[in-house]
Amino acid sequence: MSDDNPNWILRARVALADALDEAAQRFADKGKSVEGVHDARKALKRARALTRLFEDSLEAQAAEARSVVNAARRALGRTRDLDVMPDTARTLHASEATREALLFAITRERKRGASDAADEIDHAKALAALADKVRSWPIHPGDDERALRHMRETYRKARRLGRAAFPHNDGPALHRVRSLIVDLGQQFDALAPPSPTRDADLRKLRQALGVHHDLTVLAAFALERRELLIGEKTEIREAIERQQRSLTRRARRRFSRAFGEPPQRFLRRLKRDLSSETSEAAE
Repeated sequence: MSDDNPNWILRARVALADALDEAAQRFADKGKSVEGVHDARKALKRARALTRLFEDSLEAQAAEARSVVNAARRALGRTRDLDVMPDTARTLHASEATREALLFAITRERKRGASDAADEIDHAKALAALADKVRSWPIHPGDDERALRHMRETYRKARRLGRAAFPHNDGPALHRVRSLIVDLGQQFDALAPPSPTRDADLRKLRQALGVHHDLTVLAAFALERRELLIGEKTEIREAIERQQRSLTRRARRRFSRAFGEPPQRFLRRLKRDLSSETSEAAE
């Protein structure tokens, strides 16, 4: 890939602006449904991942974008956690009485967790304004190469961290691995030609580690609830640990396949894929 043909990095800029516009709209609508919260988070994750492609070429602009996106994501975090907790709780292999006690505690907390509508409007406006700024971000020769190296570094971090985290079922570290996998998946979706095996591996890894994290959040929630008995908390913790061990075993096999090649080989293959797509488009 040549430095004087950064068509794909232009595509990344367009995709980032579109993701921010979608996030602004979804954020404004999020109070209407659980799906609205989910869609807003998806758009914000895509914006976060694409922003990172510009961190080495537009450091100040990318930092501003990251700040706006992260503020919006934090505003949605607790709402999303409480929205998915009931379904996560129902998957636990625990007694019906314990599950019902946990679901009751979740319902009480959700009723107390109403968000501030004015705050939602502020975030939506900030995201929409950022989208307008992104559309005028300058693109320079070499920006495509810098962004590719950033993707290689993301791959390297995920590979190293996953190799350390999977053997110990390290929940916080696995969540960081998932965040890196989400970024790679979003960047591939925006820039690279489809690859059924790669895309399926990343998607299933993301899903398995997402459920793992939801269980971790549920365990922390149950632990702090005064209305749950000690015996119920113990049963919940043990059920969650069993389920997480099973998830980790399955995800570890897929991780080994998706992150088996060295980072430099990953970069060479990525360049070939993007160059091939550019050549085919020019014919």
